[in-house]
Amino acid sequence: MNDGCCAPVAIPGGGILLNGLKPGDDGKSLILRLWGAAGKDASVDLAPGSKSTLHLSDISEKPKEKITGPVSVPAWGLVTVRVE
Repeated sequence: MNDGCCAPVAIPGGGILLNGLKPGDDGKSLILRLWGAAGKDASVDLAPGSKSTLHLSDISEKPKEKITGPVSVPAWGLVTVRVE
């Protein structure tokens, strides 16, 4: 994870809000919940710290698909991202 000097992610632009931010239950990750607040499908490039790895996740907080580009967030929907 991040060494504490910088924000672990940046959410540029509008329409996608950071709805939740918490340490992962496993103590090894940070869990982000993104909300499509604009009422239309949107995508965002997350900018992790140089040592961070991003995965899509769900309420289990387990890593699913590795994120290598923009994250799609549906209108009024939630997307869970795991940062390691």
